[in-house]
Amino acid sequence: MANNPAWTRDELILGLRLYLDEGQLRRDSDLVKDLSATLRGMADVENVANPDSFRSPSAVAKKLANFAALDPLYAGKGLVRGSHGDREVWDEYAADPDNLDLAADAIAHGELLPVEVRADDLEPPEFTKTIIEIERRVAEEFRYLPKRIERIAKRRESDLVESFATHLLHLGHTIERHMYARGRARLFCDLFDETSQTLYEAKGHVRRVAIRMAVGQLYDYARLESMDTEKSVLLPIRPKSDLRELLKFAEISVVWPDEGTFLVEHTSGDVAEVT
Repeated sequence: MANNPAWTRDELILGLRLYLDEGQLRRDSDLVKDLSATLRGMADVENVANPDSFRSPSAVAKKLANFAALDPLYAGKGLVRGSHGDREVWDEYAADPDNLDLAADAIAHGELLPVEVRADDLEPPEFTKTIIEIERRVAEEFRYLPKRIERIAKRRESDLVESFATHLLHLGHTIERHMYARGRARLFCDLFDETSQTLYEAKGHVRRVAIRMAVGQLYDYARLESMDTEKSVLLPIRPKSDLRELLKFAEISVVWPDEGTFLVEHTSGDVAEVT
């Protein structure tokens, strides 16, 4: 029986985006089934060697396993017998998710995207800032936590932001949440205190990975605010001294709840109530 044709570059791009977004998935995953339907809809299925198995959910799951074998962060082995095309698409896009999204969206809409076109060429040169409703969101570092800890961290972060926002409102502060948009890119801060001109990034745990991510996020957002904007990390407990030194070095204060109020450690090292 003849084999189905090798995956095209366009198909691999769509497959890689699913892998980078969701990781390795089983063939019974709804996301795998959706991609299978998309790929089959893009092709002349009736004229391939094996129409029933062409880009089936099983085939899509195997392709995700091929990408897992190329992923240095994947703990398992993946499916090592991938194609040269897998490696080419991985090398081009795994570290360039903005251009991967552009390419995948163009493919999904039946458009052509020249290889030499980059995301920065297609997006406006400046970010715009919009005030939006304060709401929970899922932090990126959760994907690297064990599932039980992930659930706890998500809940803690959501509760922490809500509790701190309520505290600031009771103090008479004006609080907001900002969305920064540039083309397709969307960035969201957790909380902005208009009264004190302080930008807050909340984390549901005090592991180093969370603190380091918060530092990067705060600087990413702060460059889109006014020059006098203060930066602060909101945490469920006071972090250990080493991490506080990291935040002090980065000129970022740290806030945590304490017996019905919130305390802040300023970059000077002084600790006081948030007022």
